[in-house]
Order: sequence, then C-alpha cells, then structure tokens
Amino acid sequence: MFSKFNSVKNFISLVVVMLLICIVGTLCLAMSPHGEYATRPIARGTQYAVVSNNPLSTMAGEKILMQGGNAFDAVVATLAALGVVEPSHSGIGGENFLLAKPINEDKVTAINGGGTAPYAISIDWFVSQGIAPIPGSGWPATVLPGALDSWVVTLEKWGTMSLAEV
Repeated sequence: MFSKFNSVKNFISLVVVMLLICIVGTLCLAMSPHGEYATRPIARGTQYAVVSNNPLSTMAGEKILMQGGNAFDAVVATLAALGVVEPSHSGIGGENFLLAKPINEDKVTAINGGGTAPYAISIDWFVSQGIAPIPGSGWPATVLPGALDSWVVTLEKWGTMSLAEV
C-alpha cells in the first residue's frame, strides 16, 4: 500500500486531508437550515391556505381565520407573528409590500410599506452637512419603518378585525 506513495509522510497528509473534508462536510450538513424543518408536517386544506417561513406564524394566521377573520386579517396576524419568531428577518420595524386583488374589486391595489425618509431630511440637508454623495448605508440612509402603517392600511381597507384583535 505504501508503495503507491513516495513516503509515509505523504500518506499521513492524505489521511489528514480526507479527515478534514469529512469533518467540514459533517459540520456543513449539521448547520444546514433544512435539517431543523425537514420533519414539518404537511398541511392540507380545502377552504383556505396560510403559508409563512415559520409554523408558529402560520398557526397565528390560521387562528384568525378560524375566529372569523378574512384573508387580510390573517396576513397581518401572520406578519406580526413572524416578527416575534424571526425578529432578525421580519417584523414591525421593517418594510413590506402588498399586492392585493380582493374578490369584490376589479383592480389590483399595491400597498407600499417601504420606509420613508425622516421629514427634515432633504437633498439640501445632505449638502449642508457636507455629505456627498448621499450614502446608501449607515445612519444617513436609515428610513422610518413602514410595516406597521401598511398593516393598519390593509386592515382599514379590507380587514374585518382591528389591529388589536389580530
């Protein structure tokens, strides 16, 4: 077996490299986000569907439907719950955008829950502060979160429940 290798040193180096590959592969597999949710139950329904990144937020939306809320009430409940179970990805301090086509309306409506710049900020303000070009990151680029306002607008326009109820 050692005749295929120039020396025992090369053989040992090969074994070490193979072990490292196995260890790194095992660690990558263990850290995979799919492993945690691979055994989620399959949900089937005939009356409605609620889908989200997390089963707990999905259940929040489903609960609203079971209490008599409509799809828009369930959307807001699901988004609010996502902010609790995945705070680094979703929530009240972020942005969201909604395209809606209610069954009783002939048009698609867009609700822009993107952030807005603070009232006192303008291009002239950046120039007066010597900030040019206007940055795309950092505190000068920070916007006021628009998610909460879009939830309120959605519920007022199409919901059957209040924000407190959902």
